[in-house]
Amino acid sequence: MTANEQIDIDRVVDYEAEYSAVIEDAIISNGQLTGKCPFHDDGKRSFSANLTTGQWKCFAEGKDGNYLDFYKELHNLNTTGDAYKEILVKYGVSTEPKAKARKEAVPEGPGPYDLKQYSFEKKIPEEFLKKSCKLSTAKDKDGTPYLKIPYLNFAGEETTYRKRFANKNFRWRYGSSGKICLYGEWELERIRQVGYVVLVEGESDTQSLWFMGIPALGVPGADMFKPHQAGVLQDLRVYIHKEPDAGGDVFLQKVCNGLREGGFLGEAYVWSCDRFKLKDPSELLIKRGKDEAGKLIKQSLRSAKKVDLDHEQIPEAVSGAPIRLRQPEHWRISEHGISKIVKAEVDPVVICRTPILLTRRLKNTQTDEEKIEVAFKRDGRWIHTTAPRTLVFTSRSITELANLGCTITSENAKDVVRYLEALEAENFDIIPVAEATSTLGWQPAKRFYPGFSGDLVLDVDQSCKNIVSAYSQGG
Repeated sequence: MTANEQIDIDRVVDYEAEYSAVIEDAIISNGQLTGKCPFHDDGKRSFSANLTTGQWKCFAEGKDGNYLDFYKELHNLNTTGDAYKEILVKYGVSTEPKAKARKEAVPEGPGPYDLKQYSFEKKIPEEFLKKSCKLSTAKDKDGTPYLKIPYLNFAGEETTYRKRFANKNFRWRYGSSGKICLYGEWELERIRQVGYVVLVEGESDTQSLWFMGIPALGVPGADMFKPHQAGVLQDLRVYIHKEPDAGGDVFLQKVCNGLREGGFLGEAYVWSCDRFKLKDPSELLIKRGKDEAGKLIKQSLRSAKKVDLDHEQIPEAVSGAPIRLRQPEHWRISEHGISKIVKAEVDPVVICRTPILLTRRLKNTQTDEEKIEVAFKRDGRWIHTTAPRTLVFTSRSITELANLGCTITSENAKDVVRYLEALEAENFDIIPVAEATSTLGWQPAKRFYPGFSGDLVLDVDQSCKNIVSAYSQGG
C-alpha cells in the first residue's frame, strides 16, 4: 500500500487556508473559492477551487487537477509524490501505517459536528448561541453528534429543525416540507420595535448579525423565499443582503419577486459585503471582529440602494446574454455553464459546461407548429439555432446541438432537458413569441416575404436561408 493510499489528503489539508493564502482577489461562496490564477497573468477571476475536495480549475488556460497537482506546480516540484511528502511534513502527519487503523472500517454517513466546533469557527460565544439562537448539540439515530438548528415560529413554537454535520453537510428533519418558516421569526416582536430587518441567506449570517446587535431574519436557501412570507415583513424596512456570486443574484431576484407577489407595502434595499471583498456578514465578523464588523454593516445599510419592487429586476446571468431570464428553482446558469442544486452536495453540481438559454418561440402561420430558438455561449460568442420542440425537449435528440458546439452528450442530455423545461416554465411570460413562415411571397395581413414582412421570421432549412439572405435591394 502506498503512502497516498494510507493517508487521505482531504482529512489533512485546510483547503480554504491554503488556497486563500496564494490566490489574489479570492472570493469564497458556498464552499467554492474563485480568484486570479497564480499560474498566468490573470486579469479576470478565472481560477476556481472546491474547498471540500481541493479540486481546482483555471477556465482561461483549461488546466485543472487536485491539490497535489496545484502544490506541485506552485512550488516547481518534480512529481506529485514530492508534493505529497512536503504537505504531510507541513501538517506534521506521520506516513507510518498503524495496524489498528487498517482494521477499522471507514465510517459511513456524515461526520460528527457540535456546538463547540461551530462556536469556534464562527467566532460567536457558545453561550450566546445557546441562549439567543436556541442552538444545541444533538445525536442522530446512529449516535453521530450534529448541530441542531431549530426553526421557531412567531409564537416561539418549534416547527422543524435543520441538522448540521461536518463539512457543511445539512439535513432537514424528516417531514419538514411545508413547515419551514423564516429563520428567527420568534424575534419578530423585538425586530418590529426597531423598525427594520436585514434579510440574509442562511442561519449563520443571521446569528452573526444578532451577535453584532443588528436585527435579522434568515432564508434557508436562495430559492426558498415564498410570497406568503412577505406578510411577516410588513411594516418593516427590509435590507436584502446580496452575496457576490450567481447565487446572490438568484437570492435577490427570488426575494424581490416574493415581496412583490406577496403584496409587500414597505421599502426594500439591497446591500453587499462585496465592498469589503468578503462574501457575507459571517465572514466579516470572523475577519474584523464584532465591533468593527457591526460598524461597517451599519454604514453599508445607510448607503444601501433602494429596490424598485414595482418593476421586476432580472440580473444578467451570463455576460452579453441575448435575453435576461429568471433562474429556475434548483438550477443555476453562469459563465461556467449549467449547474444543478443537489441536497446532498455542498456546491451546485455542474451538468453542462455550456450556458444555454431559450430566446424565442416561433409559431408557424401556415401549420401552427411551434419551434424554439436556442442560444448557447461557446468560445466567447453566442450561437443561435432554431429547432422543433421535440428536439429541444427530448433527451435522445437534443444531443444534435453538439454538432454546433454545444457541450451536450448522451450522459448529461436528460439533465439538460430538465433544466430547459424548468427554464421555460419559469419564464413563460418573458420568452417572446414570433410569427414564422415556411414560404416566400404573400403572407397573412398583406405582408410579403422577403420585403414587407414586418416581424415575420423565416422558418426553413439552412440552405434556403442562405438563398433568401442574398436577396437585397439594389439600384
